[in-house]
Amino acid sequence: MQSLTQQLEAGRLELLSYLKERGLSLPARQKVANALAKAVKAQQIETETVVYASSPPPQHPSMPPPSLAHVDRMRRKSSSGSSAGGSTKWLLKQANSSKLLNHGMRLVPNTRPEIMLFGDSITQRGFEPGQWAARLANYYQRTADIVLRGYNGYNTNWLMPLLPKLFPLNRAAPALVIIQFGTNDSARPPPVPGHLPAASRQRVPIDEFESNLSAVVNTIVNCGAGTAKMLILAPLPVDDAAYLKMQPKTDTSSAKHESIRTNAHTGEYASACVRVGSRMEVPVLDLWHEMQRDRSWRGLLRDGLHPNDKGAELMFNLIKRAITANFPELVPSAFEDPKPFGKLQPDFPDHKSIQPDDPERWFRLHAMALALGKPVPRTERDVIREMGR
Repeated sequence: MQSLTQQLEAGRLELLSYLKERGLSLPARQKVANALAKAVKAQQIETETVVYASSPPPQHPSMPPPSLAHVDRMRRKSSSGSSAGGSTKWLLKQANSSKLLNHGMRLVPNTRPEIMLFGDSITQRGFEPGQWAARLANYYQRTADIVLRGYNGYNTNWLMPLLPKLFPLNRAAPALVIIQFGTNDSARPPPVPGHLPAASRQRVPIDEFESNLSAVVNTIVNCGAGTAKMLILAPLPVDDAAYLKMQPKTDTSSAKHESIRTNAHTGEYASACVRVGSRMEVPVLDLWHEMQRDRSWRGLLRDGLHPNDKGAELMFNLIKRAITANFPELVPSAFEDPKPFGKLQPDFPDHKSIQPDDPERWFRLHAMALALGKPVPRTERDVIREMGR
């Protein structure tokens, strides 16, 4: 069985041959070739991709092949209008006539893009009700798969053995990896009053932390076709007093009892994240600074370290804002979105646009719209209006 990449490459070659036979200009063929080559390189399809087989299916032997040059002219004409309805009417006409579909259009099954969350316990707990990853998964419903890889208690030294397993060279690159480490690395070095040296076992010196974080970025860059985008999350601030209450004293011989983690020390590791991002040209969301813009930021943490529901909501909103600013093509588009294109599209049609007399037609229409960059009917009212019923 051919892999998805092999299917795409075969379809690309068939399409180019067919376009040449139908008289499409060389610049137009090159534009199509470049777009499809990019999809093949990425080894993933974010929307359904349309490719054409070289021969028509047997059920319509008498219908002449469509002129794709004519289709291209119609496409340019329809896209030049200001009304989205005009483009929708054109798509409906094509779906009704089935000229494109009945002469070898082959739909390669789409795969949702993958957004991986890679971090420590703040990520591991991210799918708990009300937490930031759960909110992110809800935000991306029907447009992307949120994959959680969180490891409670890990520092960046301990995650090194995971990198070749999570990001091998031969896997399809995620669309986006959100990297969240530094909270455990920033534990204070011994001696810490009230604690035995083992209490600082998670600590990683800041230079080593920077080197490890750079290695994470380099590994993801080399994963698959190297198309993964990245967003680094700097550590959250620490409420020293609240966190100290959660820590039992491990050295009972000491009269003092201080926290293993402090906000000031964690802030140094947040700055290290910013330096790595600047050096490696990866966007950084500095949660340490952003959360402390709220004067009552300590109320956003449930144990002085991990976000509560309010803190998770703030995290989610900040991450959403960072994605919009840095990766607008990864912003999800809902069915009600008046400006859906240039964003991640829902994988299949809205149920309100599927008509019971010919359900497959509306799946084909959805695929055509995504492949050709046209608006699709978003509601039953749109469908009825455009069909003239």
